[in-house]
Amino acid sequence: MAHSLFNSWFEGYLEPAIANSQKLSEGQRNEYAKRKAEEFEQNCGAVWGKYKECVQKALKDRGLDELLEQARQDISS
Repeated sequence: MAHSLFNSWFEGYLEPAIANSQKLSEGQRNEYAKRKAEEFEQNCGAVWGKYKECVQKALKDRGLDELLEQARQDISS
């Protein structure tokens, strides 16, 4: 299921956004991004939320959440 969500996001949002990035003004790009984000949330939001919770739980159960947080802090320093 997550694979098809990624494909939906990539094909419906990211790919066209990249292809049209030079053709649209900043305001048009922002409006497009907002519209696509709302569409993605409506179509995939619930499944994405469950997937994200599952991954975060698995990371925590394996002690990787602390390592990720440390890496994030190292990068931002």
